[in-house]
Amino acid sequence: MDRRAVYLGLLLFAATVLTVWALALILWPFLVPIAWATCLVTVTGGMYRRLASWSRRPRLSAAVLTVGVALGVIVPLAVVGTAIAQQALALSARATPKAPPPSPGTPPAAPPAAPAASTDRWDQFFADHPDLDEWRQRVDDRLRAFDTDLRALADAALGQLGQPFARGAVNVLQGVFSLAFGFLLMLATYYVLLRDGDAIRQIVVDVVPMKEGDTKAILETLRSTAYAAIVGGLLTSLAQGTLGGVALWATGVSAPVLWGFVMAVLSLLPVGGTAFVWAPVAVYFLTTGDPVRGWFLVAFGVGVLSTCDNILRPWLMRRAGATGIHPLLLFFAVISGIGVFGPSGIVFGPLLVAFVLAALRVYRDHFGRRAVAARAAAAAAEPPVAP
Repeated sequence: MDRRAVYLGLLLFAATVLTVWALALILWPFLVPIAWATCLVTVTGGMYRRLASWSRRPRLSAAVLTVGVALGVIVPLAVVGTAIAQQALALSARATPKAPPPSPGTPPAAPPAAPAASTDRWDQFFADHPDLDEWRQRVDDRLRAFDTDLRALADAALGQLGQPFARGAVNVLQGVFSLAFGFLLMLATYYVLLRDGDAIRQIVVDVVPMKEGDTKAILETLRSTAYAAIVGGLLTSLAQGTLGGVALWATGVSAPVLWGFVMAVLSLLPVGGTAFVWAPVAVYFLTTGDPVRGWFLVAFGVGVLSTCDNILRPWLMRRAGATGIHPLLLFFAVISGIGVFGPSGIVFGPLLVAFVLAALRVYRDHFGRRAVAARAAAAAAEPPVAP
């Protein structure tokens, strides 16, 4: 081989690597909005193609879907987010009860030496439930060795629960502006991918140094996995959180929207899930002499919420086409992805696992032992070429 051709090939390879590295550095700060836009395109791509075929105006169809996605995300998040923040602040305020302000024009009265009855909600609650009061005293006796008691732990938990919603105004504004900018960037990317998605896909197929069939197989695996992660994962979690919040609201539990959100997050866990919320509430009702609401939560949690997790989630994932990933591996991908990427890990974790599995499948089909043995057997079975 000509040395000049070798040197030119190495130089082209080095230039390509440096260019890709520089492009990755440029796009890295915007990776999350771009990835979310790509995932949304996989879910709404069929809708866009039908709308564009009906209207025969691809740009207008992409703009209409972009506006629809924006409204479909902003309106529910604004309503639910406001309710969650208000209920979390209300729970946090209960940790430090305040005395009622004196009426105007009335001089402050001297504090009594010994109040006749306590008006504290904590003491009043246990006074109304003597069985739980005995249990609390036993727990306090054991916690006294650690210089604390059950009320101090409850106050600390409520304070921590409301702390993220009670931060300084500067941090809140910074977070809002950052989120708004990322959301606008995602919408712009979503519009471009809808309009020019086929052309971008063909460029990727042409540039990747693999066979066209292998590249399309990997892209299809990523598409089906993203669809399954959004439809089978997020929608199932939203369904469980919504149903759980409705059940808590029906039984009179305070802050049902907040606890519904907590159940939606906990539903991603492979074990326990929403039971970490509804089970303690059901036990509370059963131990305080309210068996109707307690057994209702038990029946609802086992019959409805567990059914969503054990039947609805696998069915949606099979319908989405993500049958090539084991459910246990998918759960690990979701949980680890949340730890690495934050909330976006619900989708990014399964996507990374799907990409690795697809690449391994292509490698096995070309270089695995069975593939090599099949090629050797095919070569041996070919008739010799006559001289």
